[in-house]
Amino acid sequence: VTRVSISATLQALRMFVAPAVKLIIAGTRPADITPRTVTLSANKTYDGSNTLSGSQVTIGNTAGSQSLNYSSATTNDPYVLTAGKYINAITLADGTGVASNYQLPTLNATNAPVTITTKALTVTDTRANNKLYDGTTTATLNSGKLNGVVGTDSVSIDYPSAKGNFDDGPVWGYNKPVSFSDLKLSGDKASNYNVASIAS
Repeated sequence: VTRVSISATLQALRMFVAPAVKLIIAGTRPADITPRTVTLSANKTYDGSNTLSGSQVTIGNTAGSQSLNYSSATTNDPYVLTAGKYINAITLADGTGVASNYQLPTLNATNAPVTITTKALTVTDTRANNKLYDGTTTATLNSGKLNGVVGTDSVSIDYPSAKGNFDDGPVWGYNKPVSFSDLKLSGDKASNYNVASIAS
């Protein structure tokens, strides 16, 4: 085989292969990267407002260990017993991840549920009614101070519900110590609260 024939063969291969490579490259198409849909949920203690902030909102389904921040988040309803509460507004913000790489799900009770738990109240300055000796330790509540109610919420002590006992037994005496338990609340906002402690 001569040097001339080898050179001619290589030239022919170049002419055949090169166009084929060009066709393959020209045939590739660009691909899309679409925003990743986050998951949302919220949990807060009742405070009378629709506002959600700080750790009250959980943002999930981010890429790897990335995190996102948020602002302007609200719930569609601020009360404990309302069913189907959800995040009805929120704006994603950069964290360790870039917010523009993500998108919100459809905001509804399935995709962005909200749980609101009751706010704990304390009752202080309790006073029992005086009574005629009857051989029992049973005491009834006369008055008390409710602490921690939000704003102008209508909440009050349900005095008849309180279970009271004279601590030193069924013996007559003055200024006897009394303990109360199982105190309930009344009022149109009472379901948003619980009684955490009762003190004299």
